[in-house]
Amino acid sequence: MTEKYWVLSRAHYVVRIVDFNGVPVAKRAAALLLAQTAWTPFVDTAHYVIPQSDGAMLCAYNFAAVQEAQAQIGIDPATVLVIPETALWTTGAGNAHGPTTQWAASAQTQMISVTDALDGVVATVVDSSRVVAEQWWPARPAEIVWLNFQRGVGVGADTRTDSMPTATKTGWRPTPIGFAGGSAQNTTSQRERWVVALVAWLLVIPTIWFANDWRQLHTLKIDAISKLAATESELDATLGARGQALNALDRANKLAGLFGQPDSLTLFALVNDVLAQTVKSGVLQLVEWDLRGPQLKFVMIAPAGGAPAATAVVKAFEKISFIRDVEVNADGARTSVSLRIAGATNQPPLTDVAPNNRTTSPAPIVGTGVAK
Repeated sequence: MTEKYWVLSRAHYVVRIVDFNGVPVAKRAAALLLAQTAWTPFVDTAHYVIPQSDGAMLCAYNFAAVQEAQAQIGIDPATVLVIPETALWTTGAGNAHGPTTQWAASAQTQMISVTDALDGVVATVVDSSRVVAEQWWPARPAEIVWLNFQRGVGVGADTRTDSMPTATKTGWRPTPIGFAGGSAQNTTSQRERWVVALVAWLLVIPTIWFANDWRQLHTLKIDAISKLAATESELDATLGARGQALNALDRANKLAGLFGQPDSLTLFALVNDVLAQTVKSGVLQLVEWDLRGPQLKFVMIAPAGGAPAATAVVKAFEKISFIRDVEVNADGARTSVSLRIAGATNQPPLTDVAPNNRTTSPAPIVGTGVAK
């Protein structure tokens, strides 16, 4: 007779990984029963066990809710076996427990598998062919949630990914792996079960106390993870700004070592060379020259029709790497120029003027005017 299954989608059960490493083989059946007795996340909890190397995956579900759903469509609960969908997968979490597995043959000892569930996605962390962590989401989680999950379950930096990989479409087994909690596969004797149940009952009070502490620690852990993520985001921005500031400081220090304040004659030669590029014909007469610290102001008069365009003068001076804040005011033949010197070479500054644009004609400035 073909056995009938009532398959639970992943949203209707919770999973806990039980590690029996270090527990003698003869005692593992009792340890499994104790683990089921101690973990009852629902008022009326039933378990399904998926065994694996040195441990098991416990799938807990609401037994009363399942029976109620079965009764609503006229199914006798005694005629069907309740199976979590994980026990029927041929890929993902279920694949780590079958007789053959792709993960077992892998050279990597730690892997992350993402599987499309009936409702949502499931991430499974496998270490040495054994599931060490499993998590379900109703939809693909955000990147920060995915990173926090990997950090929380101890995924190594070499295996960790910034975003969740593409989910794998699972195949289905003709028969499930594992067994219902407390079924015949558990070879513990009746007397041992009573003893284990008694010990479990005696441990109810400390278990509740430890569970309360665990919940508090879990809440603190989630809060710490959230704060850590926020701190990492702020730290990235701070480190980025610090790096830019250090680069700017380094450049300023190098410029300060290479550049110094020019004397008036050197600066005059630079101004003469720059204006030579902008004057098409005629000469300019310098009538005012005022150099105070890094600020230079001068006024020049050009013959009728020979005054350079203000925009041309601004562009010519802005080509000089250490000249800033150039302002040009033209009033007929009279043109006033103000600029700020951020630094100038101790060598003749003509190297800052493009060689292809430098004129070889005599300087366009004649006369002395008034120098302040």
